[in-house]
Amino acid sequence: ILQIFEIQARKWQAPCFRMGQEFFLLENSATTFTYQGPRWTLPGLQTNLPGRHQMVNATNALAVLEMAVDSIFPISPSAIRTGLQDVRWRGRLEIVQRNPFLLLDGAHNLAGAQVLFDFLHSQIHDGAGRQLILVVGMMRDKNLRGFLRVLIPLVDHLILTQPRMERAASVDELSQAVDRDDLVPCLLADSWEAVCRAKDIAKPADVICVTGSLFLVGEVLNRLTQPGSPT
Repeated sequence: ILQIFEIQARKWQAPCFRMGQEFFLLENSATTFTYQGPRWTLPGLQTNLPGRHQMVNATNALAVLEMAVDSIFPISPSAIRTGLQDVRWRGRLEIVQRNPFLLLDGAHNLAGAQVLFDFLHSQIHDGAGRQLILVVGMMRDKNLRGFLRVLIPLVDHLILTQPRMERAASVDELSQAVDRDDLVPCLLADSWEAVCRAKDIAKPADVICVTGSLFLVGEVLNRLTQPGSPT
């Protein structure tokens, strides 16, 4: 794909800026990075969005700011740092409760599942005695088996549920897509009941992850924000 953009850039006599060539992401730690561009060097940046892929996204956004926007609307380094730290994306690797962790992620395809796997493996499911309780609900037209296959190796308890959507896969359909003989899923069609069951299972150090559909994440967020909702 990159070659196609390079060919078109030459055809239109337009500059082509590529990560790793004209601008760079230099990782300082799991949560901080340095942006290096043709003119800007911004060390110790931190985005409020977890996951390495968000550092990549932020680096691309900074390249756009440096090369296409800054000449028209100058932006201060302090404004950049504030913007990165203040950004919030509901339902994307969002930790909404702690002790135990309750993580909401709207991943619903293979790419999203892999990002979620990497985050859980490197940041949360770290071998410190924690268990991962996965609550999954998906739309019927998604790759159910492939999505579950990516995440299943990390899972200690699996709860399958069903968002209130006509397109939603039933818990039985999801159950048939589970490829792990030693993992018997709990089937609870009501999404809030599924989350409550996960909380009953979880110890304070454990991780509950609700994923598979933005519709599911929206339902859970709605219940969590209702007055008097149990925590």
